[in-house]
Amino acid sequence: MMSPGTTPGGDHHLRSLLEQLECETLVPAPYEVWTGKGTGRTCIICAKTIHSNEIENEAVIRGGGVAVMLRVHSECLNIWQRATRLYEERRPSPIRIR
Repeated sequence: MMSPGTTPGGDHHLRSLLEQLECETLVPAPYEVWTGKGTGRTCIICAKTIHSNEIENEAVIRGGGVAVMLRVHSECLNIWQRATRLYEERRPSPIRIR
């Protein structure tokens, strides 16, 4: 997660997410994402509220018999996906969370 109160956008945020992926404190961005109207939930990337006038992206992460629903702003999702691609290019893995 980026520092609360910051918005995604620059290389700093991309590097931050890449570092979190490398440290395994953030899972790779999933391929399947559902979108809808914001529900007031918190974005897992920027820690800000996803308001009803914004698009909320929902991703399910599964592992160890558990499924977790993550919610993320569209811009935050784009940066998370970019960081995931860079991470996978640097450290290809045979296992991919879907």
